Amino acid sequence: MVKVRTAPRNGRPKYRVGDWVCVSFAGQKVEALVIEDPGNIGAERRRLLRVEVPSEPSDPVSFEVRADDVEPAGPRPAKLDKTKMLFYLKNGGLVSILMPESYDIRRPPHVWLRYDSLGNVTHTFTEAYGLVGGERVPYAALWDDRISQRKTGEVLKLLTSFGLSAKEAQDVIQTVGTTPRGADR
Repeated sequence: MVKVRTAPRNGRPKYRVGDWVCVSFAGQKVEALVIEDPGNIGAERRRLLRVEVPSEPSDPVSFEVRADDVEPAGPRPAKLDKTKMLFYLKNGGLVSILMPESYDIRRPPHVWLRYDSLGNVTHTFTEAYGLVGGERVPYAALWDDRISQRKTGEVLKLLTSFGLSAKEAQDVIQTVGTTPRGADR
């Protein structure tokens, strides 16, 4: 591996808390968020960084890595590709977001969409990872892997927070399906 210079001549670290970097993790290169810079405390006074690899919807995986072993991540996309977003939501993504098993039902979380390390759209309950969204997940909106008729308004609000038009949001709901009237009582 080629050594990467971690600090310019002025002594400032190359990476700061909040920067996205690429690290080796589980045999592949993935993006990680720098969450701490404890400084030159490694062997031979090497600079260490504490990074966090998103693992949605589970908790992120955090670990320390030598600053010499990370590379800058590519530029963060400003917005998500709408075609990929619609594909994700229609093909299990919305159901996954609404599943109460994914979060503490006493405090439904806010949810954002983002790209995963492979360039696919996924969701996150961590604001720092998200690109679009931020609306609270509607409680009890899912019934038998379909959207509860009583909760379609809240689900529409959630979907439009991702930047979808009302028509696109309705199309997602129609594709996922709704419960027959009264079946979700």
